[in-house]
Amino acid sequence: MTGNDWQDIPGTDRARILPLTRKPDVCCSNAYLIATEREIVIIDTGADEAQMETIVSTVEALTAGQPRPICLLFTHCHLDHCLQAIRRRSWIEEKDVFVFAHIAAAEALESGDESQTVADIFKWEIEPLRVDVRLHAGDEHEVALGNGETIVLEHQEHAAFPVDRLTFPSGNLISVYATPGHSPDSVCIRVGDHLFIGDLLFSANPGVAGLHRWDPGALLTTVEGVRRILTAGGIALCWNGHGRALTVPDTLRALEKLEGDLERMKAAGSFDGVRLRESVEYAQDMLDEAKRLFPVIAGRIYYLSYYLEVLGEVEEAERYQHLIESDTIDAFITDFDAFTAEFREGRKIDVQFVLKAVQVAAKIEGAFGQGLGDPAVDTSLVRRASRLLTDCLHTVCAFDPPDPAVPVDLVSLMAEFVGRLSDPSYLNEALVAAAEDEEAFRSALVQRIAHLPLFEGVRITFLRDADSLMVLTRPERLCDGLTAVIESLTAAGAEEIAVSVRGTGESVSLAVQSGALHADWPYLRACRRRFARCGGRCDLRTIQGMPALVLDFTREPVSR
Repeated sequence: MTGNDWQDIPGTDRARILPLTRKPDVCCSNAYLIATEREIVIIDTGADEAQMETIVSTVEALTAGQPRPICLLFTHCHLDHCLQAIRRRSWIEEKDVFVFAHIAAAEALESGDESQTVADIFKWEIEPLRVDVRLHAGDEHEVALGNGETIVLEHQEHAAFPVDRLTFPSGNLISVYATPGHSPDSVCIRVGDHLFIGDLLFSANPGVAGLHRWDPGALLTTVEGVRRILTAGGIALCWNGHGRALTVPDTLRALEKLEGDLERMKAAGSFDGVRLRESVEYAQDMLDEAKRLFPVIAGRIYYLSYYLEVLGEVEEAERYQHLIESDTIDAFITDFDAFTAEFREGRKIDVQFVLKAVQVAAKIEGAFGQGLGDPAVDTSLVRRASRLLTDCLHTVCAFDPPDPAVPVDLVSLMAEFVGRLSDPSYLNEALVAAAEDEEAFRSALVQRIAHLPLFEGVRITFLRDADSLMVLTRPERLCDGLTAVIESLTAAGAEEIAVSVRGTGESVSLAVQSGALHADWPYLRACRRRFARCGGRCDLRTIQGMPALVLDFTREPVSR
């Protein structure tokens, strides 16, 4: 946390601000202290105990020689902004702090609403907090401060938003704009030439979009209204709920980006306790898979580069040496591994872990760069790597996979799939076919060198009980997922693997059998998630005395 020095607030009568800003942290917001000779105003308390101690000690020092009313305003009632106010209710009562909140926030705080305060996401216990003044309730009155002075509350329909104006004993005006979207109770607060914008700029972030009563339509209206306030002039600085302050030009650029993010995130599903648990599981599986997958891809690229250099293709070899930023990816994975250790030790909470996973996935995707599209890298590996990263966002946001499920003859698909695993001669055929075209030949040569015979020495067979069995699935995802399963079984020492397709009534079962499977097989959870996206229900069973990974599909009717 950074305790900055007191600063004058332009456009006020000798009001000063002490910003308690910190690095962006989902578990605690910034807090702001505003002081005049006649009153003290706190905007948000955050959730960090040390930050609250700074607030308490600063207020105690200010009031020791000059008692004056203390008012607390919330930008919204999410616990990262108000938990310490709830935890320090005794201090609030002792100091006669007047608590102001949007009417929707007041109702949530006074009832201890775990959904609206997102206590259910943070898994923090809360108690009801008294709210003295409900803003945006549509009324106008004077708030008696107990020392004979008052705050005058007026409600107006501003050109951009409804606004409650609070005139303090010092004569200073605080305008509280209703800016819903991130939450129904979100507000922006103007003090002189400073505007406090809460979590507005983060409202479309993964893990934030979809929180209880998140409203992308209202957010778009809010963005336009805040833009009008900023372009009207008179604002010098915007204070965020998390992170550093922004100039007006920077805030306007951030609002434009937010509009673009909202277009992408408007279909996000509810980010609730169920979604959080699924996202935590995915993040753990993503780390395990990334630690296996990316070193394999990097190793194959280095292998390819070496043999291209041996064959005299020096320029092409040099290009592949720099195809992906392997060291950077390793650093991201190592960092996430350390974060995961803290999470497992209880030093990080679920929502922190999920948001870290989203950040790491985006960073790895950027560092992987051209490698995601280069034909020399095994296409199955590339697709798996790409989906591993993008499906992290899809899981957090409850997005459907972008590739649609289609009717597929599972018998034909698996016959071709097993054939290609067992016989890579198609790569040699491509090499011969490209002999007359130098560029095409180089591409085919690269792909042939890059192909490693992983399944040599492993007998892979295919069995079926019908000539055609139709299911609805995503065929590329299905085949790539099965490739990963067979790779893991091969690594575990399997010498024989049987793939079978059987139809029973309205169901079709796809089974992978191997003696390397067992009840504690570590990849079952990841397989259940992966194959659910392919339309299959995945489980471990025993078929004719042999362990099997079984995917059950609903049979599709044959179109005539």
